[in-house]
Amino acid sequence: MFLGRITVKDQQVFDGRKRRCLGLLAADGRAGNITSCAPEARRAHPLFRQVALDFAAFDQTGITLKMVEQAYCTHATRSFRLQVIDGNVYIVGETPPFLDWHRQVKLQILEVAMEWDLPDLDLVITSTDTVPANQSAILSDACPDQGPVLATSKRDADMHAVLYPDSSFGDWPDTFTPGWKHIRYLLEKSAAQHPWEQRQGKLFFRGASTGNRGILAENKSLIRSPMDIRILDWAARPAADHVSLVEHCRYKYLLHMPGNFFSARLRYLLMCNSTVIFPDPGWYEFWYQILEDDKHFIKVDAVDETNRGNHLRRVVEQLEGNQELAKAIARQGMELIQTTLTPEAVKSYWLMVFAKYASLQRFQPTLHPDVMSLGLSLTKPNPTIDYEARTCQVCPRTRGKDP
Repeated sequence: MFLGRITVKDQQVFDGRKRRCLGLLAADGRAGNITSCAPEARRAHPLFRQVALDFAAFDQTGITLKMVEQAYCTHATRSFRLQVIDGNVYIVGETPPFLDWHRQVKLQILEVAMEWDLPDLDLVITSTDTVPANQSAILSDACPDQGPVLATSKRDADMHAVLYPDSSFGDWPDTFTPGWKHIRYLLEKSAAQHPWEQRQGKLFFRGASTGNRGILAENKSLIRSPMDIRILDWAARPAADHVSLVEHCRYKYLLHMPGNFFSARLRYLLMCNSTVIFPDPGWYEFWYQILEDDKHFIKVDAVDETNRGNHLRRVVEQLEGNQELAKAIARQGMELIQTTLTPEAVKSYWLMVFAKYASLQRFQPTLHPDVMSLGLSLTKPNPTIDYEARTCQVCPRTRGKDP
């Protein structure tokens, strides 16, 4: 067990009951496995560079109890608080309505705790598709500094957001998609069963009408060859025209079109060995920094009222005229996810986040009044409390507003 704080440089944070770093790229970026769990080997791996970037805003100030309380009581209303004390894992103040999302995140944390001894921690994890906005206007005199919150996606301006692997790495029941380690295998099989020459030369997309996707729905020319872009009504279960992720591998070109914020589908599409076209809206996940435009995917201008998505057709026509380039981008994108974004790497990423957070923590965590063991939280039918019922020990409650 770990007592007190540790630093990222402390060897023993990576030496727990087991030491497994399988499935990663070598530290110099070549394909292969990292055989050592040394901190330097982990930090050198490109997947983990985002951890340092996310915590940069707190390198000088550290993370104080007031910062954590500020997030818990004035900022992240749809969230839960994670505490690790003397090797025991607790969930604090879990709020509705995203119980399935919470459960999958907690199961990921359980996987990490089963494999490594964790440092003492006290942090807030949000459960929305994006991070709560910077709300300096609602900070109280008692808690004047905004602290870090763990979030699934962010923009460059979200300096207080620390990225973590979203719930779909555990499971994604809303889209009839199994967990990441299982769907990886299924997508590899599907990609192999659909050779490039036998695939349809269309740009394929299915998704709900969120964000600027509605513009695509209004442009009827996008449903004609070489396009197959349709908007679904997710109110119907299952939605009409629903196409499973493994069926996406029948197409040469796949459109990754985020909705209001980010979309978790990018890694699945890349695993299809298809050329992925991505109108980037500026939101990114923890692993996006390993992507290279025109090598692993094709980045294009965002869809808006001016272009109405017509530029997507031109990109497909250019790829149709250069099949070797299209195949190379598809292959390189798939290989990147196969070798880098493995289930073991995802667990290691969680560990790196926890280790860095612990190194910046400027207080010794103690059990919060709203605490519940992780085991009880995962087995109780409804482990939540209302946001207004949270116990605020340091900061007076100021109603925050999640997006």
